[in-house]
Amino acid sequence: MTNVPAYCVDEVSDHALSLLLVQARRVIVYDRAIREGRWDVKVGDPVRRIRGKKLGIIGLGRIGSCLAGKARALGLEILAYDPYLGDEKIKERGGTPVDFPTLLKESDFISIHAPLSKEIGTAGMFSADEFKSMKNSAYIVNTARGGIIDEKALYVALKEGEIAGAGLDVLPTEPVQADNPLLTLDNVILTPHASFWSEESVTDLQVQVAEEVLRALTGQRPASPINPEALKSGPNGSNVQCRC
Repeated sequence: MTNVPAYCVDEVSDHALSLLLVQARRVIVYDRAIREGRWDVKVGDPVRRIRGKKLGIIGLGRIGSCLAGKARALGLEILAYDPYLGDEKIKERGGTPVDFPTLLKESDFISIHAPLSKEIGTAGMFSADEFKSMKNSAYIVNTARGGIIDEKALYVALKEGEIAGAGLDVLPTEPVQADNPLLTLDNVILTPHASFWSEESVTDLQVQVAEEVLRALTGQRPASPINPEALKSGPNGSNVQCRC
């Protein structure tokens, strides 16, 4: 079996950055106010400069690293927590390595780019204690998996002002239910698990899947096997088989 882990790196990192910027610049708040007949620059307060702020990235893989590069261009300082990368690798990818508590305490924005897994501790990674550790002015962005955030704890944190806002492309239950209390909050932006989506990314996905199938059928090693134990070399070491 294989996967295609690189087909939507730009799209997801763009989407995460978009959610960050829309929150920080209060774009949705201004838009809603104008539609309600209010033309008032102060309706978005507080609005703070982005340059010089700290973006904490959870998971500095392909997408996290891509986001880091784009965010640095805006003048954001990158803090990164990734227990599977050494400090030098994190520095090479443009981040300052920190532990999880430090990232929570110091970040003005947090963007999640980790898999959902009980084994590695990301299921419910953000719950009541974590939100209490964050700045009251901080925003959290999740384009990874909904179960990484405890949704009930997030609602309380947003309702009580423990954090400033959230931009969510993923939820534990999708589509969002009509009675989800997050829908009642003005400091939440929701998108429908769309961060991967673009005309180009869909084409990339189809092409890369076909290329992996072709490699397997022609005896080549797949570029991204997820069960490498299934690979078997022929008598001369040139034949490779894989279940795709």
